[in-house]
Amino acid sequence: MAENDEKRREEKRRRFARVNIALAVLITIATALGLAKWLLVPAIKNPLTTASSKDTVALNISGAVMNPGSYRLPAEYTLHELVIMAGGYADGADVEAVNLSTPIKSVQGDVVIPFAIPPKPPEKPPEPGEVKFPLNINEATALELQALPGIGPALAQRIINFRKEHGPFKKTSELMNVEGVGEKVYKNLFGLITVGEGLPWEQGPQGES
Repeated sequence: MAENDEKRREEKRRRFARVNIALAVLITIATALGLAKWLLVPAIKNPLTTASSKDTVALNISGAVMNPGSYRLPAEYTLHELVIMAGGYADGADVEAVNLSTPIKSVQGDVVIPFAIPPKPPEKPPEPGEVKFPLNINEATALELQALPGIGPALAQRIINFRKEHGPFKKTSELMNVEGVGEKVYKNLFGLITVGEGLPWEQGPQGES
């Protein structure tokens, strides 16, 4: 009886071993097939990195594109690819002004993408002679405030924001409550600002009316 039990256990161990060997063979074959498939896939070449300098063209593009600059592309590319390389059109670009199907190898000189509407130049603060003094700091724009000595764009905007948050200035000395407007800056504004027509100038902490 014991001998038969031992034979059955031995037979089970052999079957288990055969199953493990078969699984190992299958895994090895599958791995080999997968590797072979990977090796047989042709590499996709990047034309920008594999093309020789003789096969490429360097062009400078400017105007209404997102990233103006110089780019080197394969000679068979067109202006369409050049615009894409430059980040695409910027807002306001005249998309009809340039034939994008033009091969870049036939382009002479730089490529300029024009704006349909010329961009508006940035506004400059008015000259002191163009501003009526004393300047009402409750009504002045940021550009008008920049005509005052010691007031730049950032400080002018802080004055506007302070005015919106706290309401109109009741006296000129309250301007010193704005971050960046100290007593020194305030004294340089003597006679140049007011909080309303006909209202007096306050001298500040040492002589405030």
